[in-house]
Amino acid sequence: LLGQSSGFQVAATHRPCTKGLWLWSTPIRRTALDGTVYNLLLLDSEGIDAYDQTGTYSTQIFSLAVLLSSMFIYNQMGGIDEAALDRLSLVTEMSKHIRVRASGDKSTASEIGQFSPIFVWLLRDFYLDLVEDNRRITPRDYLEIASRPVQGSKRDVAAKNEIRESIRALFPDRECFPLVRPLSNENDLQKLDQIPVSACSWYFDQYFSFG
Repeated sequence: LLGQSSGFQVAATHRPCTKGLWLWSTPIRRTALDGTVYNLLLLDSEGIDAYDQTGTYSTQIFSLAVLLSSMFIYNQMGGIDEAALDRLSLVTEMSKHIRVRASGDKSTASEIGQFSPIFVWLLRDFYLDLVEDNRRITPRDYLEIASRPVQGSKRDVAAKNEIRESIRALFPDRECFPLVRPLSNENDLQKLDQIPVSACSWYFDQYFSFG
């Protein structure tokens, strides 16, 4: 978007380098496909799975980021498996922190979903072949298949389905984008913010564009 590698702080360490929410200081002027000019604000959020966080804190950060966004990009490494869905279990707690009405009972997931941003599940370093029943499927299909209810009546199945139902209710407008690794050299990956944009241009050009 900015044509530069540096920006929000990144680090190749085990400790998170983003605390809370950070706002890019200057709005980015963009032009939509219909010619409408708008200002884009970038917000960087602390991750939700840091080892020094409590569950309540993670849910609060996640909820605040969702409320402030018109498009919410949730990024993770690899595919959408049961562990990835479990990490999003905090969506089942969001209704405790968000109120649609000024008074009354707590909001339901579907009520919050009426005001939710576009949810983009970004899969970094993705290498899987998207095939279902011997036919190729889209990343959106992959997300829908992964988030549909599983069969069974045991308690653990009910908990799994609660997460899936919450994701679908809270984010009715959802998409999925898989991205391969930007660079193959491990040393370069550890200093990605110092690598010229041109070195990764093939990666960006092949997998997405912002129009």
